[in-house]
Amino acid sequence: MIIGCGPGGAGYLTLQACRAVESAEVVAGPAKLLRLFPQAANRLQLPSARAEEIAGLLAKQTADRIAVLVSGDTGFYSLAATLRQVLPAHWVLQFMPGISSVQAACALFNLSWQDMRFYSLHSRPLTPELIAAAGQGAEPLAILCGPDHPPGRIARELLAVVEPGRACHVACDIGSENQKIWSGIVCELAQEKMSSHAVCIIDRRRP
Repeated sequence: MIIGCGPGGAGYLTLQACRAVESAEVVAGPAKLLRLFPQAANRLQLPSARAEEIAGLLAKQTADRIAVLVSGDTGFYSLAATLRQVLPAHWVLQFMPGISSVQAACALFNLSWQDMRFYSLHSRPLTPELIAAAGQGAEPLAILCGPDHPPGRIARELLAVVEPGRACHVACDIGSENQKIWSGIVCELAQEKMSSHAVCIIDRRRP
């Protein structure tokens, strides 16, 4: 089982995820996600986010029911997709969805996400496609920030194509005690220093 654990914090866990962990013989995941399940007896801390390394550690387990914890939702820019490619072909996999960081961020700002375009900057550059979409402004953008692209840097790079007064929102460290939500305009965001563990939402261009 590969279980989506939401953006952070026990409050974002689904009942399905909790029941799956209860029934698992081994629960594997990074330390921050294992802490969400202190009752799990046999826990395997995964020291890396490299799918091949994780697959090697899981292959050494003799248990039949292994729960692998991943952040966010299993179907949205998730480690789950890469794990599926490298785990043994004869393993029976079951994805269990979680609340994505974009869903959580939009709820914090009372926004609908059905018309948004989504981009991830986790180990990815700011692509020409993203820059063009921001410049056109036809749709709001939801951007998953990364260590090399915190919200302020994204705003600074987009100012070349985005009007300074366009509305934007940022949700950092969602679900944690350090959670921060911010709303303003792009030129203000360009001056801000925030956690890179964030979702940045750039509003559409207004007529």
